[in-house]
Amino acid sequence: MPGQISGPGWVIMNPTANHDYWIFDKIRRGQEIALPNFGMETLHHVHADDVSQVFFKAITRRKAALGESFHAVGAESITLLGYAQAMYRYFGQEENIKFLPWDEWCSYTKDKEYIDRTYYHIVRSGYFSIEKGKRLLEYYSRHTLLETVEESVAYMVEQKWFEM
Repeated sequence: MPGQISGPGWVIMNPTANHDYWIFDKIRRGQEIALPNFGMETLHHVHADDVSQVFFKAITRRKAALGESFHAVGAESITLLGYAQAMYRYFGQEENIKFLPWDEWCSYTKDKEYIDRTYYHIVRSGYFSIEKGKRLLEYYSRHTLLETVEESVAYMVEQKWFEM
């Protein structure tokens, strides 16, 4: 069971819990972004390489993995607010974040697909443990959450996703 799969080339989950990668461009430019509620809901990014690692280890440790279910995630999760703050720091910008109650955030955002995606992620607001994977598969994520996100965002910048 993977978290929010991320890595270079992926349209990753942004700090508003949807796939609108232009949010990263707003942050890069120091522009204001709006978070739903108080930004305390969580996301659990995982590098695509770590997802592959869980599958590989389940195959190579078949006896331990049979009949089990594993979380293919990194070791930590992050709040929407913490994620937004980390991205402003990454781009060397001052935080420019406002908080809106859910209904106001929906009116502000407007795009139904992004609203729906955000809703389903913040309602779950998951934190998933890798303890069973550690114990049975010797799985340890190779990438921290912020390393994963920063690698993904660096790829977007390098590939000029924001200049289209």
